[in-house]
Amino acid sequence: MITCKKAGPLIEKEEFEKLSLMKKIGLKLHLAWCKLCKGYKKDSTHLNELIKVGDTSQSTMKLSQAEKSEIKEKLVQ
Repeated sequence: MITCKKAGPLIEKEEFEKLSLMKKIGLKLHLAWCKLCKGYKKDSTHLNELIKVGDTSQSTMKLSQAEKSEIKEKLVQ
């Protein structure tokens, strides 16, 4: 069984790369009984999703030239 101290970095690592089978099993077992780490994983996952959404390079939402001009005019006023 892994400790909370080891679970935190594994939670973060899991977001970006695959864990070994043993580490994955250990983390799942730990998360099954540790409410604090389970909450941390939920918060970490949510934060990473927000960061991905905020990445404008992958965004499909773009402002038209008219919208950009309107914003500039309002900022000058």
